[in-house]
Amino acid sequence: MHDHFAIDVQRGYRVRTHVPSGEAPAAGWPLIWLLDAPTTWAPMQQAVHEDGADNVVVIGIDWDHDGPMDQALRRRDFTWPPDPDGQQVDADAFLSLLCDQLQPHYLCALPADATCQTLAGHSLSGLFVLQTLLRRPKTFAAFAAASPSLWWQDECILAQAKSHDWHDASNQRVLISVGSAEQTAGPERPDPLATKRPSCSARPTCSTTPPALPSCCANAASHVISISSKGKATAR
Repeated sequence: MHDHFAIDVQRGYRVRTHVPSGEAPAAGWPLIWLLDAPTTWAPMQQAVHEDGADNVVVIGIDWDHDGPMDQALRRRDFTWPPDPDGQQVDADAFLSLLCDQLQPHYLCALPADATCQTLAGHSLSGLFVLQTLLRRPKTFAAFAAASPSLWWQDECILAQAKSHDWHDASNQRVLISVGSAEQTAGPERPDPLATKRPSCSARPTCSTTPPALPSCCANAASHVISISSKGKATAR
């Protein structure tokens, strides 16, 4: 069963929810917002049930259309202009839907802890997760990005992170994971960039203490970034 939301007549979304069967804690269950639900919902459900971690509310956001994954919709909703191929992109509108409509609605409707929310995505939606950290850090307690498309727009997010004032994110936690055999070009990657590997010139320095994240996300980590109380980004 899905709920339906829309930005306008051309931008509709289906929202799926998973709520644990047991009695919720007094403050509510931890909440994971799962982007790219057409490909991430099934693995998350499997992880929740097989790992005995059915102690978290999961909300998955999908597009309101049938058929195969539409990469143009992903680029439209998960990236900011300018687009390398000149496509119309508008992640600000999706970010507003997420934070200003969906969050208030589901925090009232579900037994979820508003202080323990994680935003999770992969590839382009992983990049969106990190951009949300830069733009609206206090809307989530934790950010999980699996194989984020850091190469997008000539790796501009690395320069943004390097010069960013992190004080507004002093208590947030960030998890970045990569696979053991990362591909150099994803299905949404523009052809002119397909042979260009991402650099690590803006990689932060190492920390010693990884942050605590919900167990169904934490197992995927190979890189962990935490935001220290002094406003400096560090990574492990």
